[in-house]
Amino acid sequence: RNWCAGANHFSFVRHVLPIEMNPLAMDDSKLDHNHYRSISDALDASLPGDTIELGDGHYWLNDPYLFVNIPLRIIGDENDPSHVVVELSGTIVWKGQGGWMEGVTLRRPRISSNANALKHTLQIQNGGQFDMFNCVLNNEGSSASVALVSNANSKGKWKKVEIKGGGQQGGGILVEDNGTIEMIKCRIVSNHGDGVTCCDTTFVTLRDCEIEDNAGVGISLMDSSHACIERTRVVRNNGGVMVKRKNCVCDPCIDNVCDLTLAKGQEVVPGFRFVDGVEYFDQYENDADDNQMLES
Repeated sequence: RNWCAGANHFSFVRHVLPIEMNPLAMDDSKLDHNHYRSISDALDASLPGDTIELGDGHYWLNDPYLFVNIPLRIIGDENDPSHVVVELSGTIVWKGQGGWMEGVTLRRPRISSNANALKHTLQIQNGGQFDMFNCVLNNEGSSASVALVSNANSKGKWKKVEIKGGGQQGGGILVEDNGTIEMIKCRIVSNHGDGVTCCDTTFVTLRDCEIEDNAGVGISLMDSSHACIERTRVVRNNGGVMVKRKNCVCDPCIDNVCDLTLAKGQEVVPGFRFVDGVEYFDQYENDADDNQMLES
């Protein structure tokens, strides 16, 4: 109990002022202890296990890369991530072996948008571990994927996270080189490439997710990747439901649904069934017998 109380002591919390409070932040005499003008300043002062707290408002990150090499927590508005918006010019590169973000929106300001720029919103690499809850990652304005998970032992567990705006050269999520990602009740929508792409020897878990309205394939499994897909809805993706290479494994793959029009003629693994493209989970959960099972 004493350790838990100590870990949550106010001295371990770094408060960052939003740009709406700039006049106050510019006056050193009015800047309270453990309060910072920018996320970069708070990160420079942080120790492993600290918390960076973001109040309602907007924050600018102008660095080409923001490296996080220690375990940290980033806390915004747990109820509504749209209240805490980080305007990101570059990429957050997470290498810390432990991390958590909750209630934050990451997006690109129009002034820094460049469709030819290969910039991920978030990159987990070199054994970094980064979990998220109730966040939005929007990479509209860049040609790269929204999130990249790369290298052995790099991993993340995300719940209620929305991934959108990925570019043509990456799409929503790219997992490669032994990376691991687990997504629960997440939405991967409106990306300009594939929804989820797995390369090399990687592992991805999708449970109760929605993969919709992407310009490419909903799910792409390449090389020797392994996927576990359960109760996930894959509809209205222009490239079809799934591309699965011979050496890839999709197990278990159960209780998933896809739209009939886009699935026709596609090679889809068992575990998917057809539904009308406008149906939702609560409408089809009890209608399993009325839908046609897709066979690979």
